[in-house]
Amino acid sequence: MTAGDRSFDPDAAIDFSNDLKQAASDLDATSMTNLHSGVLSFMPAFGVPEIAQVNEQKYESAYRTVVTDMQTLLDNLSALADSIDEAVAAEAEAEEANTVELTNFSAALE
Repeated sequence: MTAGDRSFDPDAAIDFSNDLKQAASDLDATSMTNLHSGVLSFMPAFGVPEIAQVNEQKYESAYRTVVTDMQTLLDNLSALADSIDEAVAAEAEAEEANTVELTNFSAALE
């Protein structure tokens, strides 16, 4: 392969897709679970009543942002894995079509 040539390795793509799916599964099983029902789901005590309400609002805002960002990350990991799976399937179809075309071309030459 020369510089600038590109090739598609379906096995490597499948491995990468599986890695993405595993990362999404691990994130969901650990961090997301902790945020929704684990230790991280409990709001800390903020002490002095005068500043407690402000700190509580800041905490709730930050918590919502983290949950939203992590959910977006999960969605993006899943979408990327799906796209890679689609590319692998399309590559297989293209290879089969190329084989048929070359076989027909060879038969026409004979």
